[in-house]
Amino acid sequence: MKLISLIIILILADQFTKFLAVKFLATPIRFFSNIGFQLSYNEGIAFSLPLRGLPVIIISIIIIIGLLIFAQKKLRLQNWRTVIPIGFIVAGALSNVIDRLRLGAVIDFIRLGWWPTFNLADTLIILGCLLLIIFYDNLKKEAVS
Repeated sequence: MKLISLIIILILADQFTKFLAVKFLATPIRFFSNIGFQLSYNEGIAFSLPLRGLPVIIISIIIIIGLLIFAQKKLRLQNWRTVIPIGFIVAGALSNVIDRLRLGAVIDFIRLGWWPTFNLADTLIILGCLLLIIFYDNLKKEAVS
């Protein structure tokens, strides 16, 4: 239940930030030369790689389902060290899939220099992966045999 609640809250937060980006970023906001907020629609996959359309949606859904099955079978999902990273990854991935189903592209709006424009969902996915790496030893000890 903690995992599902976390996922729902994070999806709502990401979708809300994307709503705000669409509403207020017709003109980019720059803090420094190439750092700020700039609305864009990413039809590609991660890091704007040029894979588009239905294959991206299918691949994303398969990866999300696979992660959830793995987490359910191998990890104890009552511990914050597993709930938070898995919740971050799943929420980020699902929120971007929602964009793809709704719009055919993912709404991106955070611009950091040479890095591809991204969104809160992308940040959640990266943070979730980093947390899994950081907590790897603990997760290995707690894994269901």
